[in-house]
Amino acid sequence: GPARISPPQIPARGVRPHVLFLEAGDEVLVRRFESARRPHPLQGEGRVLDAISRERELLAELRTTADLVVDTSLLNVHELADRIRTAFAGTDVGLQVIVVSFGYKYGIPVDADVVADMRFLPNPHWVPHLRPQTGRDEQVSDYVLGQPGAAEFLDRYAELLGSMADGYLREGKRFVTVGVGCTGGKHRSVAMSEALATRLRERGVDTIVVHRDLGRE
Repeated sequence: GPARISPPQIPARGVRPHVLFLEAGDEVLVRRFESARRPHPLQGEGRVLDAISRERELLAELRTTADLVVDTSLLNVHELADRIRTAFAGTDVGLQVIVVSFGYKYGIPVDADVVADMRFLPNPHWVPHLRPQTGRDEQVSDYVLGQPGAAEFLDRYAELLGSMADGYLREGKRFVTVGVGCTGGKHRSVAMSEALATRLRERGVDTIVVHRDLGRE
């Protein structure tokens, strides 16, 4: 068969590869290895956790230069396939932004390139008729976006991300993950993620939204 092309040779042939880096948390990886009943290739006679740590060290440079980093910890196989299909389906060479809403109490998404904190806004959780709803509901969205500072944040943050787009592309980075967090990932972060995605699309930025922790409570 054809000789294997090593990574340094690929750019020399005029090909610009897009690198997708998949990762997961230590506990998730340990469970996956236990479920598969296979040792980690770097494990030897030691613990699987030590092997995972060594693997992270070996792949650190590759992760840093990857176009898209996806944390698969909370994704099933169908969700992962959808995420990859959405990211690579088109032929557009422009920037794609993935806006991920999350709850800080569940941890910051490890694949986020930048993170915005929505806890500066009042929490709809403390408004009885809004508590059972989510940031996708119009009443919650209107409440969140109507708070002092919300509209200003959206305008300025969308402008900031838009101004970063050209720089990312010049550096060869086509995929950017923007984390938008609140306490539980149900109200503020969801509403603001949807609104931010709308703002970015209006600026011509290809944007999708993922609500990581919605329905988790």
